[in-house]
This record gives sequence, C-alpha cells and structure tokens, in this order.
Amino acid sequence: MDWKRVSEPPSDSYPRGLNWWIVSSGIGTNLLLMVVLVFLLTVLRATGLGSTAYVLLACGGAFSISFFTAYLCGRLAGERYLSYAYYPLIGFLVPVVPGVLLAGTPALLLAGFGSLGAWNGAILLQRRAAQQRDAIYGSSALHESVDKNPKEDAS
Repeated sequence: MDWKRVSEPPSDSYPRGLNWWIVSSGIGTNLLLMVVLVFLLTVLRATGLGSTAYVLLACGGAFSISFFTAYLCGRLAGERYLSYAYYPLIGFLVPVVPGVLLAGTPALLLAGFGSLGAWNGAILLQRRAAQQRDAIYGSSALHESVDKNPKEDAS
C-alpha cells in the first residue's frame, strides 16, 4: 500500500490520478444514504424506539453506509482503494457535522463509525485484489524470503 498516495498534497488544486466521476458518485451515494438513515432514525425515535436500539441502528447504519460506498467506489476504480474510500466521506460527513454541533457525542460516534466503515471497505478490497493478483500470477511475493540474495542462487 502506498500511504503517500492516500492524501498526497495537491500540486494544483486537487489530487491527481483520481476518477472524479467515481468520487462524486460516492459523495452523492453517501449523502443520499445518510439522509435516508437520519430520516429513518428520526421516524423510529418518534415512534418510541428505545435508546439502546437507536444507538445500535445509528452506529450500524453509519458503518454499513460508508463500508458499502467505499467498497463500491474502490471496486469501480480498481486502484488506490483508500483514496476512493476517504474522499467520498465528504458526503457522509455533510449531515453528520451539523449533528456534532447540535447533538455532540452521538454524532461524533457516527463520524467515527463512518470512518471505520470506509477503512474496512478499502482494506477488504485491497486484500481481495492481492489475492486475485496472486491467483493470476502464481505464488505470492509474501512467501519468498526477503533476505534472499540472487547472486548466491546463481552459483
């Protein structure tokens, strides 16, 4: 994983090498699903849902939404999985940030679970891509010794 490319400093005004159609569709998907989740939680809370079930649904929904969007964007892009996971989080955080100002800790919990969901979606895709690459090209580089000296093998 190239950690420098996750949030590389922009040379112009935007990071290079990203497909902005995928990023913008991820932002829109995150925003739409978060608005639906907030609306659903509001309706359920008004009908008398208990606070424990409310928190579980909110945290599980936040994690699932960001996981799904990160996985989908990374799958469409096929590279730079963490970049395609974290740039669309903008759409996830748009409804959450006003909630942090109004509700405090529960909204911070949603933001944390959203970040963890995006991270897990990207890591799952990265491992899946590595397994597919290993299946195509044979043995993995992980199984070979790092200290192997090619000059000793020649003799």
